[in-house]
Formats: sequence, C-alpha cells, structure tokens
Amino acid sequence: MKTSLVIAGLALAPATFAQLSQADVLPVSATPNASAFFDVDGDDDLDLAVTADAPARVDIYRNDGSGNFGLAQNVTTGALSDPRAIAVADFDRDGDSDLAVTLSGTNSVILLRNAGGALTSSTITPTDFDPQQITTFDADDDGDIDIATANRTGDSVSVLLNVGNGVFTSTTIAAGIDVTGIGAGDFNSDLVPDLVCGIDDTNALQILENDGAGGFSLGAVLPLGADMNPEQLVVGDLDFDGRDDIVVAASSASVNAAVIYLQTNPSSFNGPSLPLSGGANPTSVALLDVDVDNDLDIVVANTGSNTIGVLLNTFEGSFLDATTLPVGIDPVHVAVGDIDGNGSTDAAITNAASASITLLTNDNVGSAFDSLGSGIVGVDGFPALDGTGTLVAGTATTLSLNEAAPDAPALLVQSLTDASQPFKGGTLIPAPDALLFLTTSSAGDAFLSGPFPAGLPANTNIYLQVIIQDAAAPFGFSMSNGLRGTTP
Repeated sequence: MKTSLVIAGLALAPATFAQLSQADVLPVSATPNASAFFDVDGDDDLDLAVTADAPARVDIYRNDGSGNFGLAQNVTTGALSDPRAIAVADFDRDGDSDLAVTLSGTNSVILLRNAGGALTSSTITPTDFDPQQITTFDADDDGDIDIATANRTGDSVSVLLNVGNGVFTSTTIAAGIDVTGIGAGDFNSDLVPDLVCGIDDTNALQILENDGAGGFSLGAVLPLGADMNPEQLVVGDLDFDGRDDIVVAASSASVNAAVIYLQTNPSSFNGPSLPLSGGANPTSVALLDVDVDNDLDIVVANTGSNTIGVLLNTFEGSFLDATTLPVGIDPVHVAVGDIDGNGSTDAAITNAASASITLLTNDNVGSAFDSLGSGIVGVDGFPALDGTGTLVAGTATTLSLNEAAPDAPALLVQSLTDASQPFKGGTLIPAPDALLFLTTSSAGDAFLSGPFPAGLPANTNIYLQVIIQDAAAPFGFSMSNGLRGTTP
C-alpha cells in the first residue's frame, strides 16, 4: 500500500490535542504548601505526599491503583516548623522511596524514612534561614543522593551532602538577595551536576558551578528582564540537544510568563524567551509530555488567577500559546506523575486557599511517532514536524508542522522506506514515494488530522518530512525533521 493512501485518510484541519482534564478534587485540611508523587507502599502505584500547617505535618494519601486517593498517614514535623517543599529519593539506599522536606520555620530539612510503607521522622539537618524550595542530585559522585535548598531570607543555597544512610552534612553558599527556586543540571558540559537558583532582588537566575566534589562557586548570571520576579523553577532538555535547559515561573506588573533559557554550549544560553503563562502571578512550573509527542511541555500554576497554563512544545524548545484550565483557589504548586497507570503523565495542583489538591488526568495514551531529526533551518529556525496517535485503525492521528515560513507552499513527502539521502545541506529521510501539497498558515504552521485508515500490516514504518518554500533558507527552502510512525 502506498503511503498516499495512509495520508488520504487525514484531512487538513486545526489539530486538537487532548489536554489535561480535571478528574477529582482532593480535600486536604489546613493550608497545603506543596505535594509530590511517590510509591510509598511498593505496589507500583503513585501515592501522594502533601505538606500542610496547623499542625505542621506531611499527609500521605494512598492510590487505589485507579487514581483515587485516601488519607493513610500523618507525619508531624514539629511545632512551628512550617513544612514547605518535598523531594523524593531513596536517601538511605534500602530500596524504598523516602521524603526530604524543607522546614522553613526551623531552618532545616527533615528526612522521612520509608519503612515498609510507613514513614517515620528521621534525621533533621540544619540549613540557612527560611529554606523553601528543594532539589536532589549526586553532588559529589559517591552514589548517594544529596540535597540543595533555596533559602529565601537567608539569601543563600544550602548543600546537604549525604555521607551514607541518609545522614547529611550541610554547607551554605551566599547566592544573592532573596533566593527563590532551585534546580540541578549540567550547565557547563563537564558531566557534573551544577545548581541554578532564582534571585528575586536582581530579577535573574544564578548558576552555581560544581567542582565535582560537592563544592560550589558562583557562575553565570542569566537576567530575566526588568522587574521579572522569579519563583519556582525546573530543569530539563526542551530542545533535544542533550543539554539541560531552564524554565522559571516569573512575573512583573505587566508580564506573566514561564521564562525559558536554552543551553546552547557549555556555560552559554539563549534567552530569555517569555511565553506567557495564560494567567496572573505564575508561581510554580513543571515539565511533562502532555501531548505524548516525546518532547517536554510546560504546566505553570497561575496563583493570581486560579488557573494553570499548559504550553505545548513544538519540538525545538519553542511553545504554543498557553491553554488555561481553572483549578482551586491560590494554586501554589504543580506535581507530576502517572496516577492512573495509562502511561501518560498527570498533574496535581496544590491549592493553598481552598485547602485542596486538583487532580488533572492526561487522556493521551501514547504516540507511535519518533522524530529522526535532519532538518534545514528557515526563517523561524528549524521547522518542527510532530505526530500524535497510536496508528491503530480508526483512532485519531495528527500531524503538526510548526516554526515554518508563514503563508508558504509546502510539500509533505511520504514513504514506507527510509532513504536518508543528503539533500541541499540536510537529509531527506523518506524516499519520495508519495507527495501531498500543503500551505502553511500566517503563523507558519499546518495540520493534518483524522482517523487512521485500516490496511497496513503490524510493524510497518511510515516516513514523513515536509519541505517548505522559504526565501530566508539555503537554496530557497527549509525542511522539517524526519518523522517515523510505526503501526502496532
């Protein structure tokens, strides 16, 4: 069967991706501060931990396997301790997931050890003043999981080195006035994890470079823009180049954004780009693959408008406009994990003022497409071709082209054969067995969507690539990445 018959089952139309949808609202007592998914009881379902006040504690909600949660345990953290952020790791190397929680009120981190499905208070390690956010990494390459905290009024970062069995030694690095979020990643390509933190006073991000033994020094400063106040941040590879990038929730009087810095070379970043968060006062941000196209999308909690914004990645670290969803009152934190076992990543939104957790499930169930790279750059960077769908006959299938020249003629090349031939400075992946003429929109995108037709045998590969007329590109045209779909 020719590939043209496969594509003939799809019609040009705006693509509609299944977004996150509200599955439940989990009431919690007192004022929740943050949450985290982890498997407390070893049943392969993700349970939920929530920090809360009055009294200061961590509440554990067990998952019944279908995404329904019930309160199973309260672990108190001490009077006036004000538990904040949660990190999950096997800190004592016994095979169970433990919790580390920042205690803002007592300037410390408490380790809650997991003993066969029940958490018990363990070591308390001092930090500098007001530890709020937390991250984990192996700072000294000894195989133990270490911790770093952002100490807001301490104007510092504390590094807690795990010396074995969940016992920590603490050192503090002066980072800047009013330290907010924190994350770990390799920011200078030396294969050693560094740190990045937000500095509210200077409206910037501060890199802390690791010497390989868990010692840190101040590195690059990444400005966010005038009056852009950083909050929580996250690290991940947004553009598939193997380097760690940074996203931070930040806002000013006029701009509310998920600010992005893409790492391009060791200690070198492109940015900031400021895709709008879709609401007011963004506070928390997380990365997950919402549309199951194998790249990381952004979910940001907009505290001032009681919404979340979902920003879909167009494959190369640029993002579509935010889609907003209402949640509870005063959303302050986003946690992600697969709570219903369908293979896609869901989200939990901690709502401080309404004392609740909004559970958002992801109904996308996976994609049969893989990107093969090999594009030719155009006026708006490398055009990005994405595919979603399982390629089961009759199920929804979508091809989306983004970042192409606007209002331009384009040609979708289709084949059942991977030719991978050099072509005008790029690589043409499919043999040109069948062609489909398209025109991009004024935004430089194009979409094909519809039910996948029947008739292809199992494990058939379909190769796709788009060539776009583009005066700014070499030889007058740009080319998307190649895309491979495989039938089940």
